[in-house]
Amino acid sequence: MKKDKRRPDIDGDIVVWEDWRNAYQDDWGWWHNPDIYMKNLSTGVEQSVCTDTSDQYSPAVAGNRVYWMDYRNGNWDIYMLDLATGVESRITPDPADQSWPAADGDFVTWKDTRNGNEDIYRLNVVSGIQEAVTTDAASQKIPSISGSTVVWVDKRAGNWDIYQAGADSCKAPGLSLGSPTPYWGSLADYNTGTLSVDWTLVNAGDGNGYDVNVVGSTSTNGVVFATPLSLPLGDLGGSGTGISNFTLKYTVPPGVLTFNTTTYIVAGDACGNRYDYPGPYYGS
Repeated sequence: MKKDKRRPDIDGDIVVWEDWRNAYQDDWGWWHNPDIYMKNLSTGVEQSVCTDTSDQYSPAVAGNRVYWMDYRNGNWDIYMLDLATGVESRITPDPADQSWPAADGDFVTWKDTRNGNEDIYRLNVVSGIQEAVTTDAASQKIPSISGSTVVWVDKRAGNWDIYQAGADSCKAPGLSLGSPTPYWGSLADYNTGTLSVDWTLVNAGDGNGYDVNVVGSTSTNGVVFATPLSLPLGDLGGSGTGISNFTLKYTVPPGVLTFNTTTYIVAGDACGNRYDYPGPYYGS
């Protein structure tokens, strides 16, 4: 029987490791079914984290969360166990391989092959915001993380170097609306005073925008915002990218020919911070 313990990680009183006590050897001599175990150094209690019959490797621990790479779905995924709730979850459902996690605080990072080469991704497990740290065409692997700053080995210069990405990824987006294009969508809309307006949303900030939503609107001259809220617009890349031609609707009273309107939008950055544009919405 193989009894190896390998690849330990520690945070506070929690030690985790890759454990081969339940492993078996196939007909070709290969060993399978490593599991993940942990020990609380304060209480002395040792317990299994995951003993699924597939392979689990390379655990990482941050606070009350344990992460590892897992082959139960026929590809490598990153799984997490929340020690406070006992809930296990697959945090990388992409069908490509995600492997070799590292974690600190609310962040976990890993090597990812979804783009056909080895890249580095990062997830804030509280906000749910996942982002590519680097997608350079060369190979990147073996990530490590402190706070939100990720370091890794990178071969883009022809040899293995150390690269890092951190605070820049958490810069705020800078959202603004372009010129509106108003129109009556149909004769019925004209008869009911339901005006459609196409907008273009542009990110002129330094950071990406995530989970962008229209949350409200205020207008003059008795015009009422008629689009159900909140309205999700998706994610925005960095400066110069945008979401074009999304449509908002307004109910315009008879006889009103012009009005002013302010549209309120919220967006997040890669670190889970939220931003209000042009400011907080307090209702009509």
